[in-house]
Amino acid sequence: APGACPGVPRIDRFTVWRDGPQAVWIGDGGVVVRSDRVLRGDRPWVPPAPFARRVQLTLPLAQAE
Repeated sequence: APGACPGVPRIDRFTVWRDGPQAVWIGDGGVVVRSDRVLRGDRPWVPPAPFARRVQLTLPLAQAE
């Protein structure tokens, strides 16, 4: 559930969708998570982060029989 454990890194399908692949290191200092997007930065050849969009239907509804 979202927000179940504040401060604990969480990787779900939406994290991967937004930020790309994730690398996880577990060490004495705790868990470190780095995303591919963070490491590559904001550069012209890096695809932009996807954005949520709502598709509006332009077709009419089918007639009921």
